[in-house]
Amino acid sequence: MTLSSKRPVPVALSLGILGGAAIVMSSMIAGTGPEVMVSYAGLVVASFAAVRIARWPSFSHRFLAAFLAFMTATVVVMLYLVLFAEGVHADKIPWWWYGVVLAMMAGIGGTLSAAVAYLADLGQGDA
Repeated sequence: MTLSSKRPVPVALSLGILGGAAIVMSSMIAGTGPEVMVSYAGLVVASFAAVRIARWPSFSHRFLAAFLAFMTATVVVMLYLVLFAEGVHADKIPWWWYGVVLAMMAGIGGTLSAAVAYLADLGQGDA
């Protein structure tokens, strides 16, 4: 089994930035409703593919890559909504609410990343 020499953080950051941009673009085209979840699902699938191809031996590397990609994409989307989206009144939203949203997304991202990290190792074997 050939292991990747790539580090999880750069892989995750690039995947997260690309995923965040894709989510922003899809929200501009399809709207900001439940349709955005399709883009997030695509990000999770892309994270799974990247982690599977990288073949990192430890669960922590796989989890970190998937989680960091998810949270980076979430921060990109939140920055877009606060800075550029029309109809979002960022000045009327209390600052602590952004922390609540990030905490909820971290819980969702952590759960999905744990599943990605576990499933990406199935069938890899040592042979």
